[in-house]
Amino acid sequence: MKNNSVWRKIVVDAKGRGCYFNAEDDKRLSKVILDSLVECGQLNDLLRIKSLIFKGARWKVIFKDDFWKSFVRIKGVVTRKDVVAILMKLATGWRDRPSRSRRKKLAITNGASSPLLKQNNVDGFYKLLWTIDIVKENKKHTQVIKILNVLPHMEIPRLAKNLDTIFGSYSIEKMSLCFRR
Repeated sequence: MKNNSVWRKIVVDAKGRGCYFNAEDDKRLSKVILDSLVECGQLNDLLRIKSLIFKGARWKVIFKDDFWKSFVRIKGVVTRKDVVAILMKLATGWRDRPSRSRRKKLAITNGASSPLLKQNNVDGFYKLLWTIDIVKENKKHTQVIKILNVLPHMEIPRLAKNLDTIFGSYSIEKMSLCFRR
């Protein structure tokens, strides 16, 4: 619309006929677009911070490189769609509160990262792993969701051990900022 290309004429014509729909305002249309991006493998467009996934996000979301590598390796479209659905929920503030019986099954390690490492089941085989972290932007500390990886269950202890090294270097003050919501 902003430039005088053929698209401007098409959009004006569609609006005039009542055939123009804004995907950001229509949840069903947004879902179709998101599903199409997943099915076509347009993952970079899909997970951009300004994409439809993060419309209305309460949290800033940061993706680690390992997440991108693991997400691309997932071949199942249904599994990818599940990951995207969880990411959308997390960005808006949703947190899965496991029951007491499930908490025992979710235990990963007893190291420094245990209280900070969060996980969500994607399907019977994968888990989305994330944490709350602190980043410094413009001389201010901001709490963010850091999406770490999507891994099969058996690879999680190795990731947790690596995180122990990272979080072990945090000061007590910085660690406490990670726990606040």
